[in-house]
Amino acid sequence: MIKKIVPSLLLVLLITACSQERRWNDQQRAELRRELKEYRYYDYLANMSDSEFDVFTTVVSDSLEAQYPNYKQFSTMPGVGDTITTVIFSSISYDLSADYQNMRYLYPYDQLKKEGFLPKGLTKDDMRNYYSCLAQKINANYPSMVVFLETVISGDTAQINTFKRQCGAPFKEAKAAAKSKK
Repeated sequence: MIKKIVPSLLLVLLITACSQERRWNDQQRAELRRELKEYRYYDYLANMSDSEFDVFTTVVSDSLEAQYPNYKQFSTMPGVGDTITTVIFSSISYDLSADYQNMRYLYPYDQLKKEGFLPKGLTKDDMRNYYSCLAQKINANYPSMVVFLETVISGDTAQINTFKRQCGAPFKEAKAAAKSKK
């Protein structure tokens, strides 16, 4: 009887010890989320509302916790910043792959107006059409969102600016035609 109880008891203790040691606590999750705020300067993240950014940081921290269950080991490993950056870009890439309407985060309307790609006074439908056009061009010309994001990060914007200009041209022409009729 004891031969059956001891192995079972040891197995239960081992599972309990591992699950307690290998889970992040609330304080550790909060610490990581505070650290993720330092990444808010990326265009995609900077243009999210606070509640959207909170959801995004939860996704990133959950992903990191799943990959690195031992927080102490994770936080002290060499290259932890690079690991966090990689998970952030993977999450952004997944987000964009799931919903290309998220282009508005990478290229907000106000920024596009300042750069001269879009005129003032566009309606929500106009903006939706613009971002759909931009997403279609990016989908057709980049093999994956990862490649697209690498292009954005590298600063090679010539092709992307061409797409912005092409998608914005009908709106600029319509505004110019409406202005000339007045």
